This record gives sequence, C-alpha cells and structure tokens, in this order.
Amino acid sequence: MADVTIGWTPGTPEWWMTRLLYRLMDRQNRYDWLEAYVEGNHPLPDHDERYIKSFRSLQEKARTNYIGMITTTPVERIKLKNFTINGEVDDTLTKWWDENTGDYQAPIVHNTSAALGNCFVKVVPGVDGPFSTGLPKWQALDPRTTITEEDPADPMTTRAALEMWTDDATGEIFSILHLQDFTYYFNGPTVHDCRSLDVPGLTKRLLTFGGGGFEFNSKVPTPFGVVPIVRFDWIPSFKGISKAEAEDVIDVQNRINSTILDRMVISRNQAYRQRYAKGVKIPRGKDGQVKAPFDPGADKLWIVDDKDAEFGEFSEADIRQTLEAIRDDVADMAAITKTPAHYLMGKMANVSGSTLDQAEAGLISKTKQRITSVGTGWKKVAKISFLFMGKPDLAKADLEVCFYDPAYHSQAEAADALNKHVASGVPLVVAANRFGGYSSVELKQIAQAEVERKAQEAAQAEQQVALQRESLAAKQVQPPTTSGK
Repeated sequence: MADVTIGWTPGTPEWWMTRLLYRLMDRQNRYDWLEAYVEGNHPLPDHDERYIKSFRSLQEKARTNYIGMITTTPVERIKLKNFTINGEVDDTLTKWWDENTGDYQAPIVHNTSAALGNCFVKVVPGVDGPFSTGLPKWQALDPRTTITEEDPADPMTTRAALEMWTDDATGEIFSILHLQDFTYYFNGPTVHDCRSLDVPGLTKRLLTFGGGGFEFNSKVPTPFGVVPIVRFDWIPSFKGISKAEAEDVIDVQNRINSTILDRMVISRNQAYRQRYAKGVKIPRGKDGQVKAPFDPGADKLWIVDDKDAEFGEFSEADIRQTLEAIRDDVADMAAITKTPAHYLMGKMANVSGSTLDQAEAGLISKTKQRITSVGTGWKKVAKISFLFMGKPDLAKADLEVCFYDPAYHSQAEAADALNKHVASGVPLVVAANRFGGYSSVELKQIAQAEVERKAQEAAQAEQQVALQRESLAAKQVQPPTTSGK
C-alpha cells in the first residue's frame, strides 16, 4: 500500500490518524470474510452451470459449518479463574473482575479473537455510581473499529491506538486517537455524507481535517503515559494481526461444501429411477409435451402394444466414493486444527479414558497456547487498571492470571491429583488454586478452613502439653509410700 501519510508531519495527530485509519480500512474485508465463515455464511459451492438455477436451494443446504465448531471448541475451554499477586489471590482484582462482569465480557473477547484473530480491550478510570465501587472499567472493542500500533523496539508497548465508530441514533462519526502523551477527540461528518463505505460510515475523503472531514474537538493528557487499549492476539505474530483459529482450513471447508453439493445433486437426480424405451414411438400432444404414461414419475407405469419394445433403467450412481472423500476432508481438517475427529464426525463408541485423553491431547496442548496468549492480554489490562487505582507498585508486582484446566477431569481424578500435591509439600491453598477447579469464593473458604484447622491443631497441641505437665507435677508431689508395722 502506498504511503498515505505523505503531506502530514510525522508524529502529529493528523499523521497518526491517517496512518492508523488506512490500516484499519485495509483489514475490513479480511474481518468480514472470516466472520462469514465462522457464522456459516460460506460462499455457495460451484457446480455445473446447467444446474445452478434448479439447484440453488441445494447449494445453500450443502454448506456444513465445521469452521464455527473448530473456532468455538478451544474457546469453550478457556475460563479465567482469578488473579494472583506474589502467589496469593488478590481480592481487589477479584472485585474489579466481578464489577466489570468479566465472566460475561471475557468470552466476547476470546470468541472475537478466535474468529477474527484479534480483539481489543480498553481501560478507563472508574467513576462512582449506584452500582460502582470506583474501580477502573474495561470494555471489549471490535477490531473492525479499533487498531493499535506497537513500538517495534518493544512490541509489548503500545505507542498509538485509534477508535472509530458511528452513533446509530445521530449518524455521526466519532474518533479517538490515543498517543502516549495526549488523547485526541475528533468529530466527523454524518453517515449521510458518506456514499462509499470502506468502513461503515468512513471514506478516504474523511482524512481531510476540516472542510467536511474530521474536526479536532479536544485533547486531554494520557494518564501515566500509557495507551489504555490492549490488543489480544489469538495466534501472535510479528505482523500486528494474528491468524484466526480456523483460517488455515477455509479451503478445506470450501472443498467439503462442494463435495456435499455433488452428493446432494446425485441423490436428487437418483430419487426416481431414470428409465428408457427402445423401439417405441413416444406420443406427444399438440403442445409438443409427452403424453402419459411416458412422463417419468414414481406413480407411472409404461405400457405399449408393440411386442418388440424394450424398456430399461439406468444404473444408479455410486456415491460411496463421494462420502469417503467428505470423510477424508473432515479428517484432514481435524488433523490441521488439532480438533478431535470425533467432535467433527460425531462418532465415538466404547472408548476408554486413556484413548479419549490421547484423542484430545492436541486440543488441550493448543488450548494451553491460546490461554497463554489471552492471559498476556489480561495481565496487561490488570496492570493498567492498577495504575488507574493509584497503585503503581502493584502494577510492577509478580502478577499471574490463573485459568481453569482446559482438560476435563472427573472429581476422583481432581481429588487424587490435589492430595498428591499436598502430600508432596505444596500448601493446600496453592495446590487448590493451581490444580483444583475452585472459584475465588471457594478458595477463600478453603483458606479459612485451613486457618481454623491449624488453629485447632495448635490448641489441641497446647492442651496435650498442659495435660502432660499436670501429670508430671502430680507425680512429683505425691508422698512416698511407707510400710507400717
């Protein structure tokens, strides 16, 4: 893409906005393409042009959405448990997560990241309200309306971010440019002024400031010099935009749809036996149409007087090879994406626990990698929130984001693993947080129970010592026995 920032002074708000807006526009088609596949709106599979008109309904029915299943399978196993600081569960972050409805918003971030490759989260200072404790707020941002640019010398540092959206009520376009020193607010024209929609409500001519384009509204200092928008990468890369979960198998999905259409066309054509007649003059009406009984149908019986007439049926088409081709493509899709084949094929019978573990090993390994990716994003969001809380020391502390184990375990397996770790010397609360499926509330209950247990054991030990002392004292003051005569 040509340099669109020519004419602007590098580093100015106009230069940054032009640079980021064009990059945002350039990604729209890709996002729409990926979203269509995840939602099952695949392109209609191609076929013989002579069949297109009559089999349009079959084209639509031939689309089987494996992409959606592959995308959501790892997301369903990613659930954030809590945050720890220096190894202990942090109550402040637990309240912060609950106040921001984290269990509701986090799946939106994860699903969007898996489907489109990226998602964004914005952190803003908290405000007092009837349902607020004043803790910082965070919200998920659509990658089609948000873009960031990281520092090439330090990819973990965001040096600029752009938000752009349209108010559906007024039709007005707004833009916020976040830089490390200032945050700039711009007003744009209304959607009615835009005819070519590269981005909903945006055109290249909007890059002119004033004269019907964006107009500067105001600016405020960026708190702590930190751009408060965090990019979540599903599969991190150096390109600033990561791959989606099922992006590598979109061609396979198209191939499956095409083969399924072949199967449906064959089945439709073979619904009634195709018959032929030899040595027979087919009677036709004045309109040229074949007279009964020679119009094919399930309820038609062909009868003629000519003894030399011959009738026959065309042989049926064998669709077994077509079905096998579909199964092979689905198997390829499962192998490429590390999705258990029985998820896609729906076949599993008499499978032992160890066999099932082996079948899901690839999925678990992949999901743990995805957890590392999104966990890095949540860690950055939490650190920025600590800055807004006025706790910069905690922003530099050893912060860890804990997730539930993506592998499914029975209660017996979980209890056995927990007991073994505790027996090896791992503190109960630490083992329960790392290896057990306990929530923050349950961990607090475990910690309290552990404190009470230790206090009770200490009291019992003190009581035992006191009893031993009393027994020893009684023996020392007992008078010696004498024999009387």
